[in-house]
Amino acid sequence: MNKLGTPIIEWFVPARQIGKHVLLYQEVTSTMDAAWDALEQGSPDGMAIAALEQSKGRGRFDRAWVSEPGDALMLSVLLYPDAASAQKLSMIAGVAVVKAVRDLTDAECAIKWPNDVRIDGKKVCGILTEVRASTSGEIKAVVGMGLNLDLDIEHHPELRDSATSLLAETGQRITVTEAAHAVMQAFDETYTHTVAGDDVVAEWRGLLDTLGRRITVRLADGEATGIAEDVTDAGSLLLRQDDGTTLELTAGEVTLQT
Repeated sequence: MNKLGTPIIEWFVPARQIGKHVLLYQEVTSTMDAAWDALEQGSPDGMAIAALEQSKGRGRFDRAWVSEPGDALMLSVLLYPDAASAQKLSMIAGVAVVKAVRDLTDAECAIKWPNDVRIDGKKVCGILTEVRASTSGEIKAVVGMGLNLDLDIEHHPELRDSATSLLAETGQRITVTEAAHAVMQAFDETYTHTVAGDDVVAEWRGLLDTLGRRITVRLADGEATGIAEDVTDAGSLLLRQDDGTTLELTAGEVTLQT
């Protein structure tokens, strides 16, 4: 369990449902793990935990999250969603991050399926969604977002061709607190509208740069190649293979073919 202690910054935005209470810590092992600890202790719906440093940050497929203190927004949101909303949390988060980046910098973003937010083909934000359902039907979820603000890619040559930051793309230096406010506002609006019945799937689909492209998807048991034709309302990718068959994929690592 993360023993978080006293946050360096804490703020409340009563008008919001999501992000109405945000705790910013100097360091945690992982905002995802800290958020689950808080959720299991009964912390309220919509609370968020952010940190300037993570000692064991993780992304999708349990990959390590690379960052230096303060050069990225690392934030996880605690949720008690209904079943329909839980199915769309990754879409909601992706749309929210795109909106927040536009509001902060005017930069145009796209989403590589399922949830990598990119600028000019390079990843600027990763999203990790974890959902747990109890035998009684109660659903709990944590949505984590890692947004590169001024990550110095030159210090991470292994990321040079695949990742970028807001500073590198726009020349604008955005603080962690500025980014947190923008992301939480966009997340709150998108989540609230989705719960009210707005079609976030169509909005998310319109931001995908994967559709219509020839791709290779790395799966747990191999690879699949074909044309990314569409996505389902649940967020699965419909991949038309070269033999004419269609695969419905719920997860995988996509490589776009040139």
